[in-house]
Amino acid sequence: MPRLRIRSASWLLLAQVATKVLSLPVGIILARSLGPAGKGSLSILQLVAGTSIVIFDFGLSASLTYYAARGEAHGRDAIRLVLSIALAVVSCLALLYLLFGQWFALSVLHTDQQVLVLVAVLAVGPGLVGSLTQSFVIGSGSVRRASMVTMGTLLFQLVAYAAVWALHLLTLPIAVGIWFGATVIEASVLLALASRVKAVAVAPGLGALIARSWRLGMVMWIAGTVGFAANRVDMYLLAFFKGTGPVGIYSIAVTFAELVFFIPTALNGVMFPKTAAERETVLPLTLRVCRTVWPLVALCAAGVFGAAVLLVPFMYGAMFAGAIPALAVLLVGTVPLSLTGAMATYLAGTGHARDWTIAAAGNLTVNVLLNLTLIPRFSILGAAASSAVSYLVAVVITTAFFVNRTHARLSDLLVPRPAEFMEFGQALRRALGGASD
Repeated sequence: MPRLRIRSASWLLLAQVATKVLSLPVGIILARSLGPAGKGSLSILQLVAGTSIVIFDFGLSASLTYYAARGEAHGRDAIRLVLSIALAVVSCLALLYLLFGQWFALSVLHTDQQVLVLVAVLAVGPGLVGSLTQSFVIGSGSVRRASMVTMGTLLFQLVAYAAVWALHLLTLPIAVGIWFGATVIEASVLLALASRVKAVAVAPGLGALIARSWRLGMVMWIAGTVGFAANRVDMYLLAFFKGTGPVGIYSIAVTFAELVFFIPTALNGVMFPKTAAERETVLPLTLRVCRTVWPLVALCAAGVFGAAVLLVPFMYGAMFAGAIPALAVLLVGTVPLSLTGAMATYLAGTGHARDWTIAAAGNLTVNVLLNLTLIPRFSILGAAASSAVSYLVAVVITTAFFVNRTHARLSDLLVPRPAEFMEFGQALRRALGGASD
């Protein structure tokens, strides 16, 4: 197994950039074809599937990354584990669909097309397979291949949506079907990649892998689930109080806000397996990432907001103009939030995932309380303000834990060093020109 290098983040960075770039025309096509209510319904269905994937992950994605990075798991064992979990999860969700599917379709999606909810339930299976398998593949060092699969899947969706749109046939059911098909394709390709991974250290078998994975990943699963809920609860509450129309508009603001995260997300994607394999030497790198990345994110945020002011009314239509003020509010919280990724990854990789869980719980608590207060009165702006404030809470709590664990100075964590920006740019250019698995 090749040694994981931080330059492997270049491939995750490329995938993040491509994903965000391709998601913009996809969003435009869907917004123009489906309108705010249809776009909101699709966002809620995808959110339901995404939430289910996070909930039923059980920490296995982090564990599979960890053991793959250490060369202690065979691909065949990981595949059997992943497929077993996915089958059990879909079976449980199918029962919930029989009990509550009609209510969800009528009360949340405001449609009688209950089959859409069924497709979202079924999508959890391949979605979970893809998520877990991708974590294993990345941990094994095949960052480039995993990134190419991600980009290829979204490119498939863009081509499919554009083709159907050109024929004036793009409806909500067809959009859901294309999304489901792309999920299945991505999972299938990642399974093929995982099947090639061979352990280079002692691999005790499937049963031991299951036991070890749950022991290692359970605390991280709690943290990841709470963190995901904190970042997405505003969408659920907005749909509950205001319907799918505002959700469709708000989803555009969220899409633009998430554009600023492609650099920290790419770096964090390789920070965890690197921390697992080289925990004694990774603290200086974590500090360097924190103080270098947040200024870049701030610059990206300014550029994203300027682009949104120009593009949203023109590309999405005047009915989505409300996304612009919501985006401005969201960016107030997302820029400092970029600090938490590297710190949380360090805490988790060094055995202190519980600290991350506490920070995520604080984020979620503040977010829910503020959303319940502000959404009924201020709608989309209330949801954005709630998220921004809760993000700041998460930053403060995570920083406190990180400083306490590492005894690092705030200046080492926050104050940029000009020479490092030049080194960062040179390393990124070298990596993009010649990074390998």
